[in-house]
Amino acid sequence: MADVAQYNANYEVEKYAAGYFGFGSNGGGEMFAVSPVGSIVCLPFVGVSASEARHVASSWESFEGMLRGSDA
Repeated sequence: MADVAQYNANYEVEKYAAGYFGFGSNGGGEMFAVSPVGSIVCLPFVGVSASEARHVASSWESFEGMLRGSDA
């Protein structure tokens, strides 16, 4: 978990997208992040702007379901 927090610090997530917490990558220049309301979004690594957040899932549980390929 310390590594993930360090990545967030390195990308200055708190500065550019306050309240978001990045936890992974889609492999295409975007990070997966938990938004301040708990939804999962993609943010661009370059610029890390909350205004560019793209909705991925309404909750962590929904996101997990997407990864498993179910409708959860």
